Amino acid sequence: MSRVKRGTTANKRRNYLLKRAKGFNAKGKSTFRLAKQRLLKAERNAYISRRLIKRDFRRLWITRINGALDSIGSAMNYSTFINLLNKSDINLNRKMLSELAIENLDTFKSIVENVTGQASASPKAKATTEVKEVKAEEPKIKVAKVAKIVESSDVAPEVAAVKVKIPKVSKGFDDLKIVEGIGPAIEKLLHEAGITTYEALAKSEYDNLKTILGDAGARFAIHNPTTWAQQSALAADGKFDELEELKKVLVNGK
Repeated sequence: MSRVKRGTTANKRRNYLLKRAKGFNAKGKSTFRLAKQRLLKAERNAYISRRLIKRDFRRLWITRINGALDSIGSAMNYSTFINLLNKSDINLNRKMLSELAIENLDTFKSIVENVTGQASASPKAKATTEVKEVKAEEPKIKVAKVAKIVESSDVAPEVAAVKVKIPKVSKGFDDLKIVEGIGPAIEKLLHEAGITTYEALAKSEYDNLKTILGDAGARFAIHNPTTWAQQSALAADGKFDELEELKKVLVNGK
C-alpha cells in the first residue's frame, strides 16, 4: 500500500508565511515560529507608519505654502490664507498648493491675490475694516498715565466718566510687574527687601538683586535682572512708550 502525504493546507500556509518573511535576517526568514513573530510586529509598525506619513506630508505641505507666502511678500500667514481659501470659490487642497508653490510660483501668487481680492470685496470685511478704522481713531491712554490724571485734582468731567482699569496698588508701592521679567512672586520678594517703587528698583545694583533672588531659592535664582534697573528708570520718568518698545526686544527681562 502506497504512502499518502497529508498536511497540504498547513504546508501551504507555512510556505506562504515564510515567503513573506524572505527579507528578514538570520532565523527570522527560515524558522516558522520566529518568522511569524517578526511578521506580526512588522505589520503593526506598517499600520502605524501609514498614518504617520500622512502627518509628515501635511506638515511638509504647510511649510511649503508658508514659505511661498513669505517669498512673494504676502502679509498673510498660512492660517489666514487657508481660512480665506476655504471661504472662496477655489477648491485646491494643500498638496496642489504646495506643488504650485514649487513649480509655478506666479500661479500661486495669482491665487493669493484672487483670495485677497474676494475677501476684501465681501460686506463682512468692509464692516470689519470700518470698525478697525473707528477704533484706530480712539486715543490710546496708558494705564499709569490715566491713574495720575484721575488722582490729580484737575480732572476733566469727560475724562473722569471714562471707566479705566487701574491696578490696585497700595500707597507708596509701584506696580513692579510692569517690568519685563518680574512676576507676582518676585515682586513680593522685592517688597520684602524694601524695594517698593520704580525709583528704588532703578537705583538697585545688579549684585544686590541677584543676592535677593538667590536667597529665595533655585526657582528664583535662574532669573536675570540685567535690565530691571533700566526699565524701572524709564517707568519712574513716565516714559512708558519707550519702556514698551524696550520690552518688545527683551525675553524674560534680558
